[in-house]
Amino acid sequence: MFIAARQYCMKIFDGTHNSPKYTRTNYHLVTSKFLINGSVDFNRAPTISEMDYIQINKKSRIDENDVLFSMIGTIGETAIVTKPHPYAIKNIGVFRTRSKASAKYLSIYLNSYLAKKHIHYLKNISVQSFLGLEDLRNFPVLRVDFQHQSNIVDIMKSKLVKIF
Repeated sequence: MFIAARQYCMKIFDGTHNSPKYTRTNYHLVTSKFLINGSVDFNRAPTISEMDYIQINKKSRIDENDVLFSMIGTIGETAIVTKPHPYAIKNIGVFRTRSKASAKYLSIYLNSYLAKKHIHYLKNISVQSFLGLEDLRNFPVLRVDFQHQSNIVDIMKSKLVKIF
C-alpha cells in the first residue's frame, strides 16, 4: 500500500528559485549538484551574503532530520540534515518528517529501485529534467508501520543492500 508523501511528511517545500549574488562569507547556497552520495558537499558550494541567507531561510529554513532531494538536473539524490550548518537551498525539495527514524526510512525508500523507477517515469513525461513540488508532494511512499521502518533502516545499515 502506498501513500502520498504529503501524508507521510509534516511538510514538503523547496528552496529559493532566485539566484543570489555569490560573496565570500560562511553562508553556503546548496543546489542539487552539491547533493552527493547522501551528503552535502560544502567544499564546492558557493557562499552568499548574510542578508540573502536570512531572506531565503524565511521561506525554506532547513531543520535537523529534513530529507533534501535534488529536483533539477540530476534528480533523486538525497541527504539527511544531521547537524546545523549555515546554508540555504536553491531548487532542492525538502521532506520534513516526524522523526530521525522516519527521515532515514524515507531516504532509503527514495533511493530504492521502486522509487527510482517512479522518478524515471516522472522525468520522461517532462520536457526538462525536473520534478515539481506537486510531484514531490504526490510521490508514492511505501506505507510501512514505524517498527518495520526501524527494522528496514537497521537492515540497510548492516547489510548495505537494496531491498525494494
